[in-house]
Amino acid sequence: MPLQTLLISDLVPSEPCLERPVVDMNLTILQRGEALPPPTVVIIDSNYYVSDGCHRVMASKEFGSDSLVCNVKGHHEAKPSVSDFNTDMCREAIRKGRKGFNNIKFVATNQEKLDCYDEDDDSLGDALQNISDN
Repeated sequence: MPLQTLLISDLVPSEPCLERPVVDMNLTILQRGEALPPPTVVIIDSNYYVSDGCHRVMASKEFGSDSLVCNVKGHHEAKPSVSDFNTDMCREAIRKGRKGFNNIKFVATNQEKLDCYDEDDDSLGDALQNISDN
């Protein structure tokens, strides 16, 4: 995947909530002067949707970074069912004001994270089921 430097303000998270301990762990790594692996983003409707690495992006934002080197892949590289799911989730995240990693809820555990998804969008479970069926 090609690497590209992108502004954090242009990134759209794939998750409505993030586990605070994981963000803090990544923030500690940055504070020690170490690098984090680049997140993976998918280009959807001219937006950069973070498909892997949301916790790393948030840690970088909290660290004060304005931009990140990201692995960038085209929307066409995913299976059609995943591609459609990503498109819907990206548009929903933008609609809810999350572009730039804003309006993200922090949770302490993975279970709270699952509950957060339920609170955020009742149709998420149906979308996930559609992907697993295909």
